[in-house]
Order: sequence, then structure tokens, then C-alpha cells
Amino acid sequence: MKRPNIWTILAVTSLLSACASAEWSTEPTPARYGMTKSQVREAMGSPYRMETDAQGNEVWYFERGISTDDDGTERTKELSVTFMFGRVSGFSDTVTTTRTTTTTSPN
Repeated sequence: MKRPNIWTILAVTSLLSACASAEWSTEPTPARYGMTKSQVREAMGSPYRMETDAQGNEVWYFERGISTDDDGTERTKELSVTFMFGRVSGFSDTVTTTRTTTTTSPN
């Protein structure tokens, strides 16, 4: 049996600890299939962004939280709710990772 590489173990451990320390909502979404836009707005508040997807469906985005690691990596969790004919036809959670770097210039 092949022994696991120490770097693989460290990477997996780091990833799991980062996920465990995220400061965002783990509550289930209040959005349900078939809800109207007004029902979603009442249950979740106003979306921070609205778009139209390639199929012409309206998509609302709700921020579910932000976490920042010690190395400056920021993770934003958002919920997207898709409407077809004015009713919820789908929803999903996504996490966007942004790495912040700082540079200094010589004087």
C-alpha cells in the first residue's frame, strides 16, 4: 500500500479547517420551488444583485456570508435563486474565492 504524501495530507487538512471556520450561514435556504418573487423577497429580503441568464430567466443573488483566512484569502458564499415565469425554478449555493495580495514599491 502506498503511503500518503505529507503535502497532500497538509493540503487536505488546511482545506477542511478553512471550511470549518467559515463565518457564513449554514441554515437551509428559505427559498422553495414554486415560490413567487414576492414570497422570496418576504422570506429572504432584497437581493444584492439581479441578472437575466442565457435562457432569459431572472436570477436573484443573496449574500450568505464572508470569511477571510489569515493569508488574505476571502470566501464569499452566495445563494442564487432562479425564476421561470415568475416562480422559483431553481436555487444553489456557490462560494467565490478571492486572494488578496499586497505589494510595496521601493521609495
